[in-house]
Amino acid sequence: MLAILDILIAVAKVLGLLAFLQRTGLARKLNLVRRGPMETNLSFVGTRTSGKTTCAGLLYMTAVDMSLHGALKVRTRQQNMDILRITAGLQAGTFPPPNPQGQYFKADITLEFGRWPWSKRRVGLAFVDVAGEELAPVMKGFSGGGPFAAGPSADVGDVNRYLLNAAGFILITDLAKVMGKEPEAQGIGYTDAALAQYVSALFDHKSKNPQAPAFRGIAMVLTKYDQVQVELANANVALVDKRSFLAFMERRMSLTYAALKGNTDLDKVQYFYSSVDLSRAPRPATSGAAAGPLDASPTGLQIVVDPATGRPQYSKEQYERLLRWIERTFAK
Repeated sequence: MLAILDILIAVAKVLGLLAFLQRTGLARKLNLVRRGPMETNLSFVGTRTSGKTTCAGLLYMTAVDMSLHGALKVRTRQQNMDILRITAGLQAGTFPPPNPQGQYFKADITLEFGRWPWSKRRVGLAFVDVAGEELAPVMKGFSGGGPFAAGPSADVGDVNRYLLNAAGFILITDLAKVMGKEPEAQGIGYTDAALAQYVSALFDHKSKNPQAPAFRGIAMVLTKYDQVQVELANANVALVDKRSFLAFMERRMSLTYAALKGNTDLDKVQYFYSSVDLSRAPRPATSGAAAGPLDASPTGLQIVVDPATGRPQYSKEQYERLLRWIERTFAK
């Protein structure tokens, strides 16, 4: 039906009839009126320190670069999460600082796909930076198909809008913790258990609320991919295609894998990895001395920036893949 409507509108425009029909009111009677591009919401979910804020900045930066070539349009509503400052920091080679625990940060980015007025489709990206430790009690309060109970830092309305009313999710997964290179502050296996809990609760909500948007897909973004090459090789893991990714999930993230397999078709699950080139950061200035160009990060590392482009060196092709997946899956 949508395709037929698009054709009728296009023909009316070519023949010069649409303006006449709109003036006379016949366009509305003939159902030839667009009420703006359709929009589908997509939300981020991840545990604390998994790299959600960095991923948000890199995805926004990639979308802006693609928009310069006419592939899409990007609009931003920052609310209390300064996505522009985060992106500027990445371009300067600095990681965004972790958001303080107990606080709740959010931003909206709208991606508009389609070159012609009658074919435009919007996807709303909801960046909700809620620490995994903060979101867990919110989700535990969920019962009976109603909204999540208010957690220590989350507003009920926002949680419903950003999480429950989304048509899909981007699960930010810390590979360094999954592979054991970085310790799990909450205990071994916490990342897997937390993501499995989120997946189960979100699908449970959709099953009990027929009015919720239909589920379309999940993207798993594996962060810190560049930091675990030795660990992946030692475990005989090669993330080269969908089959190897699912084998990795079944072996290393069995709880999340079981939650996904039990709630949706695995064809709707796609994977991407995120990496940035790193170098040793300058030593922080001592008292009374001039400061270096960048303060050292907690790990003593900073992002390498390409002087020719002014962009960080990162897995840009993976973020372009992610944006194309978003268009195929949600902009329709």
